[in-house]
Amino acid sequence: MPTNKINNTTRALEYIRNEIISGKIKPGERIIENNIATQVGMSRAPVREAINALVQEGLVEHNPRQGASVRQITIDDILDMYEMRVCLDTQALKLALPHLNEQHLNVLEGFNRQMRESAEQLQMIGVRDADFNFYTYVVEISRSPRLKRAYHSLLNELEIATWLLYDPNATPNFQNLEMVMDEHDIILKGLRQRDLAKATAADVHHLKVWYEAASIKAAKVGSGKAELRTED
Repeated sequence: MPTNKINNTTRALEYIRNEIISGKIKPGERIIENNIATQVGMSRAPVREAINALVQEGLVEHNPRQGASVRQITIDDILDMYEMRVCLDTQALKLALPHLNEQHLNVLEGFNRQMRESAEQLQMIGVRDADFNFYTYVVEISRSPRLKRAYHSLLNELEIATWLLYDPNATPNFQNLEMVMDEHDIILKGLRQRDLAKATAADVHHLKVWYEAASIKAAKVGSGKAELRTED
């Protein structure tokens, strides 16, 4: 493929992704190739390739009759992600615990510090990135290649959900963010004390808070709210 075509595809890809992330193209809204091509000043071919790439990423879905549109995150999507994340987090903490050393703990503490600094500035992207980096690092410490593959796949889904449910016009609630920070500190404290039960309990509560917030946002474009499934 010619270099200029690759560059145009990349440029179109970044443009459309930013339009989605910024909320200018909303969940469920169609992506019109002609409009995008005009806006970025190129032909439809690289725009079409960019849309196909976004379909593969999961940000966009394609309907043979209606064309491409921004993916809508459903309540069931949120519930499935939450339950999968609980399972994978629990396993990651369990497998990482025997391998933890002081250097690992200091790196995790650094991620928590980044989260708190971002939260104080109400920088939600910074909070999200530090949060994902914290858990990704725990998975690295676990030394489980299969867990790593499963976790990275799920984190991609979670990142997409976070972007699609993110309201760039909403003012973040620092009190809620502070609660998230405190839970992360408890997780780290549990790991330092080699207390798996403490770390896991804080993690599960942390994820439940995310689920509740994401579920409420998803319900605004859908209907109802999925209930957390519990063991009989």
